[in-house]
Amino acid sequence: MGDWAVSNLQLQKVLYIAQMYYLGLRGERLADVGFEAWDYGPVAPKIYRQVRMFGSRPIKDVFYSALPFAAESERKKVLSDVCRDLLALRPGQLVEITRR
Repeated sequence: MGDWAVSNLQLQKVLYIAQMYYLGLRGERLADVGFEAWDYGPVAPKIYRQVRMFGSRPIKDVFYSALPFAAESERKKVLSDVCRDLLALRPGQLVEITRR
């Protein structure tokens, strides 16, 4: 994601959609995170706790221990494609998508 310009809510929704897409495509998780049903849709509590201090402001890259995807990995491609397609949407639109 390089330049971080997403809120916690956007990150949660895009990660959830990417996780579900990859799960359907490959039968395995995109990332080793679990999601819970919250008021505004699915949330990965572990990630939420890492970035909640930013509130609705764009988060900074605080994932220092996260291992990067290999340059040509299918996981990176799926995540990049989902980000490209969904980060242009408003947060409310992402919430609606994940509630379906």
